[in-house]
Amino acid sequence: MFLHPEKAAIVTMTVTLLHNFLRASESSNSSYCPPGTFDDDVNGEYVPGLWRKQGNGSLLSLQNVPRRAKDQTKAVRETFTEYFNGIGSVPWQHKHL
Repeated sequence: MFLHPEKAAIVTMTVTLLHNFLRASESSNSSYCPPGTFDDDVNGEYVPGLWRKQGNGSLLSLQNVPRRAKDQTKAVRETFTEYFNGIGSVPWQHKHL
């Protein structure tokens, strides 16, 4: 299933909003992402999260299909890149690249 770039941006923002809501809610955070689920930084040391040790059972395996990205898709990608490398950046993100 392919989405138009505008629809893909809406879906991405909606899923991100839902993710942030579930993370912020005390009643759902412990079941949505129990402690140790995500990568962490403990005293400046990288600690891999449990998700790296588990299979991708909840994710569909996708087949790689070679094709060029459309200009609109590139524009959306560039917008995300600018955001996550600008005002949306977090202090630790460049330590682990």
